[in-house]
Amino acid sequence: MEYFVFYCLALCLVVFGVAKAFHSIWWKPISVERHLKRQGIRGNAYKPLVGDVKEYVRMMTEAWSTPMNLDHQIVQRVDPFTAVNAEKYGKISMCWFGTSPRLIVKDPEMMKEVLTNKVGSFEKPPLSPLILTLTRGLTTLKGNEWAKHKRIINPAFHLERLKGMMAAFNISCSNMIEEWKEKAANQDSVEVDVWPELQRLTGDVISRAAFGSNFEEGKKIFEHLKQLTLLTLEAMQTLYLPGFRFIPTAKNRKRERLNKEIKTMIRSLILRKESSMSNQEDNADDLLSLLLQSKKKENQQEGDGLTIDEVMEECKQFYLAGQETTASLLIWTVIVLAMHSDWQEKARQEVLQFCGKNEPTFESLNHFKIKNFCKSPSLVLCYVSL
Repeated sequence: MEYFVFYCLALCLVVFGVAKAFHSIWWKPISVERHLKRQGIRGNAYKPLVGDVKEYVRMMTEAWSTPMNLDHQIVQRVDPFTAVNAEKYGKISMCWFGTSPRLIVKDPEMMKEVLTNKVGSFEKPPLSPLILTLTRGLTTLKGNEWAKHKRIINPAFHLERLKGMMAAFNISCSNMIEEWKEKAANQDSVEVDVWPELQRLTGDVISRAAFGSNFEEGKKIFEHLKQLTLLTLEAMQTLYLPGFRFIPTAKNRKRERLNKEIKTMIRSLILRKESSMSNQEDNADDLLSLLLQSKKKENQQEGDGLTIDEVMEECKQFYLAGQETTASLLIWTVIVLAMHSDWQEKARQEVLQFCGKNEPTFESLNHFKIKNFCKSPSLVLCYVSL
């Protein structure tokens, strides 16, 4: 009798598991697909488990395997799958990432509605657990948690605070230019691969801006974070299976080790900062000091400031959100200036006019007009957020 009950329970569990898998892998996606088609929203037919992932990866690999043309038609290179899908199925179409449907919106008015709607109708999509191993900072939050973090972080980015970081920006830029001068010292000309140089520059600037006098430690933290990001992006380009990140493969173990080391280094830095601030030995304007000051003020006024773990996540977020995007903007600006040498010369003359041989100051930057003429089109054309 006991064996019969056991077998019945086991059979029920198996049937339940199969039914749940069938519902998740087939029934629910097909139902969603039919519902969207009734509304006139079309896309590629659903493929169990993989969806459009294989096609997406194939098109990305193909696009990135050839040199980029010197023009502004970059969508076909940045995201060829989305570009082709939107062209094929219209301004509002759909695609599949695994078993999850995604809407592709190309209609400007609808995009504006989605981005500006404050009612809460358009929630952030659930994030992959792989992304959450990188950061649980501001951009991953929503609702009251998002509002709290934004309120505490905002003072760190007030204009007066940013003025105090100009010295750090100047040091990083001067160091890079001096290195270039040394390379060209004994030659008529020298070729420099600017992309890795600008990546290193933005990483250095963020390290100084985030950690001030501790920027060497910051550079180690961000180097670890860069490795972790590359491993995570590599994992995201394959089919993600729930729980697979816990299997002790070589890459999973490396991700776990890097994550632990990053947290240990940032925690140590935060505790030292808090100690020096409590002894009134720290008056720095770096991001970490400003975050800890805002955290302390919020705790005193509301009793609901950020925890040390949350401060750690915001420091990681600062790097992830700023390093690659800023480097992309700079490299695209350099490319566009190279394509339009007349504007390059105008920008050079403006720098000489307002700065001469001196380091730029916040006040001198306010006089620059050509610089803004060069920067604004680059922001529009290079889709920095992508």
